[in-house]
Amino acid sequence: MTVSLYSVAVPPMLQILSATSGLLTKARAFCAEQGVAEAELAEIRLAPDMWPFSWQVRACTTYSASAVQALESGRHAPDFCDVPADFDVLDGMVADAIAVLRGVSPEAIDAAADKNVLYTIQDFGMNFTGADFITSFTLPSFHFHAAMVYAILRNQGLTIGKRDFLGRVLRKA
Repeated sequence: MTVSLYSVAVPPMLQILSATSGLLTKARAFCAEQGVAEAELAEIRLAPDMWPFSWQVRACTTYSASAVQALESGRHAPDFCDVPADFDVLDGMVADAIAVLRGVSPEAIDAAADKNVLYTIQDFGMNFTGADFITSFTLPSFHFHAAMVYAILRNQGLTIGKRDFLGRVLRKA
């Protein structure tokens, strides 16, 4: 059985982004119930040198939709401008990423497997094939940041579990 780049990347990204959307909904409800300002929760970090919750959410979109778009352009340079500590903005970012991923064709993703992708961050760059970019860099980064979204919320006392992180898993019909 041959596994396509699309099937390795896009459906799992959609699964976890949908779960992340659900986590944002639960976080919003938690804030209302506990009297915590959403902006305060958006700035929580697991450690002083880690990105806050809002940045972790943005990184999920960067290492999913933006990364898949980079397969076409051949370039990926993450946006490091400030992320508003606003749950409406975060919800919108996740919804936009889901829409982008739903709009890509399997054929376009698979055709980019051997294309060059240059990832740049400040003045540092790494060259990848499309397949290596997705499988060895993007997917691990995406899952790391999604796990941090979950971990920050769990650390703050939200009653969430593995099912909330995984969302709706793909099962045999």
